This record gives sequence, structure tokens and C-alpha cells, in this order.
Amino acid sequence: MLKDVNFRKDILAGIISSLIFLILFQPLVRGLGQLLQPLGEKFFTGFSNSLYSNAALGHRNYLEVVAFETGVSTFFGLSFGFFTGYLSRNRFLKIKEKNKQHITIVLKIGMAICWLMLTFGIIASSMLFFSDLQMNTSFEQRLAVVVPYLSEQEEEELRAKWASMQTRDDYEKINLILQEYAETYQIELPTLMWK
Repeated sequence: MLKDVNFRKDILAGIISSLIFLILFQPLVRGLGQLLQPLGEKFFTGFSNSLYSNAALGHRNYLEVVAFETGVSTFFGLSFGFFTGYLSRNRFLKIKEKNKQHITIVLKIGMAICWLMLTFGIIASSMLFFSDLQMNTSFEQRLAVVVPYLSEQEEEELRAKWASMQTRDDYEKINLILQEYAETYQIELPTLMWK
């Protein structure tokens, strides 16, 4: 096996390609990762904070908004799709046979990117709706348990803190205040729905 010239060439090519990867590409990938990490953290923090500031708006009827957004998105998506399909149909028919495979690959990649963006959008909006519903329901339920023991001023302060909530820290402070009231008045609070 070691006497085979092609085998030795393959081993040498593998070693050289590994060295090239270690010398050139690994630092590039590491540097790109270090560059993207703060952006990812900033995006996640921003998205996380938007969950809490959105919940601070209180209960809203999402069903109508989601139905409207779905209808409008479907209308514009289908319109755009038919329009671009109509325009590209004639051009696609005129393309030489050897380029059709290349264009088919590009179209498949484009479709995969669109599906990924759609999936991410659905997950993000579902998370936004779900977290809003869970946080608001939990706050109202826990507040209803302690309100008989609070003054009107204390209740208004809690509602004001909730309405001005912007981050997870604000959310945790409000729940800590509710927990302190429960301990002071020896009340059992319902479990938090959003932790």
C-alpha cells in the first residue's frame, strides 16, 4: 500500500491541505467568529429585551393582527411570486441547456434561504406572542392574589413598574416585589408561567 505512488500522493495532498487549512483558514474562521460573537450577543439581548418591553404593553388581541398580517403577507407574496415567475419564464426558456442546471441550483439555494428566513420569522413571532401571553397572564394572576392586601397606591406602583418594564431585570424586580408582598402577608403565589 505504501509502495503505491497514487496512495503516497493522496497522503501528501491531505497533509498539505491540512497545513493550508491550519495556517490560512483557521485564523480566518476564528477571527470571523470573534467578530460575529458581539453581534450575536447584541442581537440576542435586543430580542430578549423586546420580549419584555412588548409584554409591558399589556394584553392585546393578537388573533386579529396575526390574521391580517397573514392575509397581507400571502397576498403580496403570491403577487410577487406570480410577477417574477411571469417575467423570468420567458428568459428561462431562452437559456441554453448547459446553463439551466446552474440556474436550477441557484433557484434551489434561493428557495432554501427563503424557507430559512420564513422559519426564523415564524419562530421569532411565535415566541413573541407566547412570551407576551405567558408574562401578562402570570402577572395579572399573581397581582390578583396580593391585591386584597395592598393599598391602592401599591397596586398602582406595581402596574406602573409593569408598564415601564424594558428588560429581564425589570421583570425579575417586579416578581421579586410580588414575592416579598406574598411573604409579608403569608400568601401562596401561583407559579410563574414565564421564568
